[in-house]
Amino acid sequence: MTGIVARRFLWLVLTLWAVFTVTFFLMRAVPGGPFSTERKLPEITERAIAAKYRLDDPLLSQYRDHLGAALRGDLGPSFSQLDYRVGAVIAEGLPKSLLLGGVSLLLALFLGGMAGWASALRPRSLLDTFVMGTSSLGLALPNFVIASLLVMGVAFPLSAIPVAGWGGARHLILPSLCLSLPYAASIARLLRTGLLEACSEDWFRTARAKGWSRGEALRRHALRPGSIAVVSYLGPAAAGILTGSLVIEQVFAIPGVGSHFVQAALDRDYPLAMGVVLLYSLLVGTFNLVADLAVLAIDPRGANASGGAE
Repeated sequence: MTGIVARRFLWLVLTLWAVFTVTFFLMRAVPGGPFSTERKLPEITERAIAAKYRLDDPLLSQYRDHLGAALRGDLGPSFSQLDYRVGAVIAEGLPKSLLLGGVSLLLALFLGGMAGWASALRPRSLLDTFVMGTSSLGLALPNFVIASLLVMGVAFPLSAIPVAGWGGARHLILPSLCLSLPYAASIARLLRTGLLEACSEDWFRTARAKGWSRGEALRRHALRPGSIAVVSYLGPAAAGILTGSLVIEQVFAIPGVGSHFVQAALDRDYPLAMGVVLLYSLLVGTFNLVADLAVLAIDPRGANASGGAE
C-alpha cells in the first residue's frame, strides 16, 4: 500500500511539472498578450508594463523564475485583476466550485445508485429498459444541452428556482443537476452490470436457494463486489465534475474557479490561467489516488496482488 501511494505521488509530481511546462509555453505561443488592447498603448508604457511583470525577459528565464516561484507556492499577481494575487483569486472561488462539485457528486451517487439498484433488482423488465434508455440519453447529451432543457422545463415553470447567480441552496439546484446527470447515468450502468455479474456466482444462487429474496441476496452478498467498478469510477467522476463546472459556472453565472479560468483565458492572464490549470491537475490526481485506495480497501485481493508486485 505504501509503495502504491509513493509511486502515485511521484507520478503526480511529474504530471504537475509537465502540465506547468506545456501550459507555460502554449500560452505564450498564442498571438497577443495580457496587456494587448484594441487601442495601441504608447511604446514607453508597453516597455514599463513589460519590465514590471518581467515579460521582456528571455522566455527560458521567465520559465525558470515562474517554476521556482510556483514551487514556493507563489503564483504571482493576476494580470486581469491587478489588485489581487492568483492565490487570493483561487481562494475566493474554490469554495464555491468545491461545494457545487461535492453536491453534484453526492447527487450523482444517489440517483445513479438508486437507478442501478432498481434495474438490477428487475433485469429485463420495463423498468430496466427505461433506466438503461434514460442513462444512454444522459450520457449522450452535453452539459449545456441539459442546462438548457432544465432551464426551460424546470426553472421557467417553477419561478422559485433561480436560473443563475449565487446565493442560497436554491441556486445549487439547476447547476448540480446539470453536472450530476451524466455521471449518475454512468454509475447506474456500472452498478447494474456489477450486480448482475455477482448474481451469476454460485454463492448468490446458494443464497437464493436458501429462500432469500433477490433484494436481500443482492444487499448482503452482491452489493460489495458489484460496487467495485462504481468506486473505481468515482475518481474520474469527481475530476470530471470539477472540470465540467467550467462550462456550468459560465452558464449559471457562478463565481467559482471555472469562471475565473474562462475569463483568464480570454484576457491572456498567464498567472491566473496557470494557477487554475495546476489546481485542477492536482485535484484530478488526488481524486484518482483516493479512488484507487478505496478500491484496494473494498477488494483485498487487489491489495494483495499489488503488495506482491512490490
